[in-house]
Amino acid sequence: MTRTDASAVSIGLFGPLSVWSGQDAVVLRGDIPRAIVARLALSAGEPVSADELISELWPGDRATALTNLRSRISRLRSEGFPAAIHGDRQGYLLDLPAEAVDVLRFRALLGRAAEHGNGADAAAEALAAAEALATHEPLRGLDGFPFVRALRERVLEERRGAVETLAELWLERGEHALAVGPLTALVARHPLDEKPTRLLATALARSGRSSEALEAIDALGDRLAAGQGLDLPPRMAELRLAVVRRDPAVVSAGLSAVAVERSGIPIPLTRFIGRARERAVIAEARAASRLVTIVGAAGVGKTRLAIEVARQATSAIDDEQVMVELTAAATPEDVVAVVADAVGATEHDVAAIATRLGGRRVLLVLDNAEHVLGAVASLAVALTALCPQLQVLTTSRESMRIPGERVVRLEPLLGEAEPDAVELFLERAADAAGFAGGLGDDELFSRPPSGSDGDEGHGHPLAGAAPDRPAGAVGRICRALDGIPLALELAASRLDVLSLGELEDSLFERALELVGPGDADGRHASLTSSIRWSYRLLDAGQQALLQQLGRFAGSFTLDAVRGVCGEAAAEAALDLVQKSLVTPTDGEGGARRYRLLESVRAFLREEPGGAEVPEEWWRGHSLWFAGLAERLGPLLRTPDARSARLEIEAAWPDLQLALATANRALDRSTALRICGALSHHWFLKGMLVDGRAALERALALPGERDPVVDAPAYIGVTLLAYQLGDAPAAFEYIRLAYEAAEAAGDRAVQALALAQTAYGRSLFGEAELAEQLMGAASAAAVETAPWVRSEVAMCEGQMLRALGRSEEALAALGLSHRLASEVGHEWIRSSAAYVAGKVLVETKRPREAVTVLREGAAAAFAAGDATSGLALLHTLAGACALVERHEEGAQLLGAVDQLGERYSYNPVTAEGDDARKHRDLVAVGLTPEEFARAVAAGRRLTVRETLRVASALPSAPFEL
Repeated sequence: MTRTDASAVSIGLFGPLSVWSGQDAVVLRGDIPRAIVARLALSAGEPVSADELISELWPGDRATALTNLRSRISRLRSEGFPAAIHGDRQGYLLDLPAEAVDVLRFRALLGRAAEHGNGADAAAEALAAAEALATHEPLRGLDGFPFVRALRERVLEERRGAVETLAELWLERGEHALAVGPLTALVARHPLDEKPTRLLATALARSGRSSEALEAIDALGDRLAAGQGLDLPPRMAELRLAVVRRDPAVVSAGLSAVAVERSGIPIPLTRFIGRARERAVIAEARAASRLVTIVGAAGVGKTRLAIEVARQATSAIDDEQVMVELTAAATPEDVVAVVADAVGATEHDVAAIATRLGGRRVLLVLDNAEHVLGAVASLAVALTALCPQLQVLTTSRESMRIPGERVVRLEPLLGEAEPDAVELFLERAADAAGFAGGLGDDELFSRPPSGSDGDEGHGHPLAGAAPDRPAGAVGRICRALDGIPLALELAASRLDVLSLGELEDSLFERALELVGPGDADGRHASLTSSIRWSYRLLDAGQQALLQQLGRFAGSFTLDAVRGVCGEAAAEAALDLVQKSLVTPTDGEGGARRYRLLESVRAFLREEPGGAEVPEEWWRGHSLWFAGLAERLGPLLRTPDARSARLEIEAAWPDLQLALATANRALDRSTALRICGALSHHWFLKGMLVDGRAALERALALPGERDPVVDAPAYIGVTLLAYQLGDAPAAFEYIRLAYEAAEAAGDRAVQALALAQTAYGRSLFGEAELAEQLMGAASAAAVETAPWVRSEVAMCEGQMLRALGRSEEALAALGLSHRLASEVGHEWIRSSAAYVAGKVLVETKRPREAVTVLREGAAAAFAAGDATSGLALLHTLAGACALVERHEEGAQLLGAVDQLGERYSYNPVTAEGDDARKHRDLVAVGLTPEEFARAVAAGRRLTVRETLRVASALPSAPFEL
């Protein structure tokens, strides 16, 4: 059999059968011709015997089947089927290369991944591409043919293996959140199988969602018991216990894993299409410059490309990536604060941002910068000057025009990129409800829209196909929309209610207004018109809801929509997602969030009434986010602390907006509800100055005093003031906290206030008063939550250490550590280990101190609490001197110094005399030159390398 050139033909078997010749759809009338083409496509380039075709197409009608088969194939040939079908004694062959058929490309990608082996980036890339291809069930609408059922079973099993292997690679690389979505779908398809649930539970636990991990395991147990009468498999029972115990090997990435740390970079839920050239150009630009700007018109895909560039970068390129959505910056003056909050800087200034980002390879993505471009340019120049390893990737409608900037211009999907536009349109169309099988009507693909004569260039704005081939509707639509991805998605999404012909006619009416310039201004007008067209197809209720969603400061959840906009709004919001006016993403913890693209927000602001917001909406928004803060704040002291922290950070723009609304309205109660609940978050993030200022402002608002909200706020500002070294203010706030708690009957705050006061008094040598206060604190804490009792026991341990009663101190600290471990209160768990390590060093039990301190440091870093981890390592350095490991101790000191600069932790400032004593202990065993060399070597260590130094130290068993 000879081969013909069929390079322009492609066949899609995922979803309904689709056949394309170049950019034009090929119409196949009837199920049997479609089934013949589909079956031959599965063996593209290889013969399929007539007997095999008959058995798979006409299993019950073999008498006339051969004649029928020949007749059908003859008709396909006579109607100009674009790929040659050859026939001889061996059977029939569809003359196409395997890569022209999506299912065969899928299998080729699986083979490529297997060749690279597990753990390779190339394997993960191939598996991710395969998983993205297989998002739809094969051959929808051809259920009656036996080969279709067999194909679906094979593909589903192949896809299952691909997802499981890809998830394992993601988990190895620390990309836990990426694995959650595909694994959740896999568990739904295989509810009784252990492996998908085991991987999902591990991904959830490592994403900080321990309670959801336990729910996934327990749900499997319930399904096995109900369906098969089986117990939970031993391996799953062990996993469950490890999650409950917060085993770092299970609930964290594992400090040996090498992964890019990502913050604020969403996980898109749709496949990225095209832009291979632009990605290569950006890679070259990043290699040559530390300032790269992606420039392009609104809706052209700048943000999505930046996300793809970041997510494709490995740890060989970046240590950390942070994405900042600059739409939260209303004015140029807001830019530094927005960036500081996003990167976790301790203060709102350039120096604090540089401190946080310095010392490692960081990619800072500044998205949607055009409205504050001057401020962004100034910040980028300052940060790159202060941070030699920092790279800044900006997206904007125009360049920053600063020295060293590499500009990558992103053009619409036209010309050579038009096939990508068609592919994008078709993929989004396939996602539109009710469009399955919609590609089978030939009139929708070959006829010109009403009002056109169908010829190129005769006054029809949607015309544009070459005169020697049919003007396919999809190609005409893509050209009419100037190849702008957002406009294509908006149009494709309307296929849930419109046929392709109706869509084309509707766009024809819209396009009459836009015939003319094809420059950037014209394209901007085209996008604005597309958004307006989509907006006006909405009913009044949907338009009103979209306006409300545009008022959220950042991304949002459906719960937020329901709480702020009304109970029925969540379902209506999903309709807007279907229409591509609202964009879904997965956050870092795998949680589903939604956002409006800046192009849509800008359109809404210009709509009549778009800038007018009813005061009751702001009030409802403020109250709902106050409730969110109150729900998430307590979780920061539980096993779900990481997921709570991620949710707080994702909602931070709206939490800040809610607080600003309450302050503006002089709503003291709501402001204090928000601040009191977030005080521990400010502390954990090291944002002590900002947190204290926000709490003090809220406490100073006029209005009736409510001890129920005052008590948590006062205890929160106490901690922040104390950590800032303002002991007089801390003592005053703790007095006010106790008074408010007593009036409110808040036993938790009473216990904490008494315990902290007791510890403070012990520092002044007031032993009798300190013990009396601690006794009252313990009595108040009896009926409180375990996290409260763990904090009271921690204070008792600190008090007893200050009073010189070491063994009693270790007992109290052991109780604190156990209580904190049981409930997942990681800060107190680390703090108890830290103080216990100090006691063991002071009592000359250094090998036991090594055990407690290095285990505590590993757990603290695994929990994301770098400050506690550094404090534990610094004390561990002191223990090194007592086990004659002075050089390792000096290396630990150097590592803490260098890493502490990034997290604004200075042990001498934080711990005073204790820190100086530990440094002196280490230095005395080395010459000044040896000490300086070892410290310098330590400054070059990463966290993982530092912990490896700690793991080699001599130790003795000790359990808190």
